[in-house]
Amino acid sequence: MTDHANGVTRHAPQTCPICTATIDAAGTFDGDAVAPAPGDWTLCAYCLRWLVYGDELALRAVTDGEWDALTPNEQLVLRGQRERVRRAWGRKL
Repeated sequence: MTDHANGVTRHAPQTCPICTATIDAAGTFDGDAVAPAPGDWTLCAYCLRWLVYGDELALRAVTDGEWDALTPNEQLVLRGQRERVRRAWGRKL
């Protein structure tokens, strides 16, 4: 189910592979909701760790190698997005 007004796409609940929180949605701060696809990155709003959607949208942790393969600018953008989620959810790093 996609809620374009709020930039959220609901999907089958699954457990964060890092903190075991239930994740049942993907969202964006800007623009219309877009359903996640294999290879897309997301952030657990509970533990603030980066995850990637794999086959059949199963979540797994982003590897150090995947993070290191990003350009410095891409890492900066992702850190900024993580900070936005941290502030929005009132989480501590």
